[in-house]
Amino acid sequence: MKEICYITGTGGYLGGCLVRHFSRHGWKVFELNRSGTLRAGGAEARRYELGDAFPADLRDDGALVHAAYDLKAVSWKEILSKNVEGTAKLFESARLAGVERLVNISSMSAYQGCLSLYGRAKLLSEGHAACNGGISLRPGLIHDENQPGGMVGKLRALVSLAPVVPLPGNGRNLLYFTHQEDLCRIVEEYCSGKNLGSGTVITAANPQPWMFLNIIKELAKKQGRSIYCLPTPWQLSWSALKGLEMLGVNPPFKSDSLISLLNQDASPQFNDNITQYFRPFS
Repeated sequence: MKEICYITGTGGYLGGCLVRHFSRHGWKVFELNRSGTLRAGGAEARRYELGDAFPADLRDDGALVHAAYDLKAVSWKEILSKNVEGTAKLFESARLAGVERLVNISSMSAYQGCLSLYGRAKLLSEGHAACNGGISLRPGLIHDENQPGGMVGKLRALVSLAPVVPLPGNGRNLLYFTHQEDLCRIVEEYCSGKNLGSGTVITAANPQPWMFLNIIKELAKKQGRSIYCLPTPWQLSWSALKGLEMLGVNPPFKSDSLISLLNQDASPQFNDNITQYFRPFS
């Protein structure tokens, strides 16, 4: 019998990558998404939206990978209700339904004292995962040359559009990278029952830090472009993005995403047994 994996957020970049990975490796995949239709090519689909319980007709043993996050929720009240409480309900109902392993996709934006609302929500969700016997993986910037997407995809698109790129702050803030194939592999190993070590929160990234300024330059270099990075006060960029959001415009970068980029965990905890999974960004 095929092993079973339930994946939320399959309409998103990472969720789609996870579906394709598990399907290629012989798993029976259920996509849990808002439409209840196949979005990333899984074996079956069920309608699921953050705030719903785990689908009642899915009561087989298996693993749940939670990659959904509602970016349309902007205020802390909305984020708390939709993403945090929704995640808690999903994990509790999945555990009661007999799902054996729970994997929560968190972020390196989540840590004690984090400034972004996204990071705070992910940190609280990590607690709910732990309370229900699951683990949380904290990836860095997810990348893939062949399947660009997520934040790195947006930065690549920005670099391709203009010779001058505004650089919020001084560009010296440090970020870490996670190749999507490496993340999918470690998720699968946990879902298969492999012990990834002690702890319920795992940093899932290559330990080599990159300055934001150098990331922008590297992305331009990969496209054969020469760009000029224009340092700007981060408050100016944040205010512009926040203003667009208040007018009902959906900018390519969220104001809270900018806070996340500029305020990552300064001292992430890496485990050598885990970091060996993750290739460097190059």
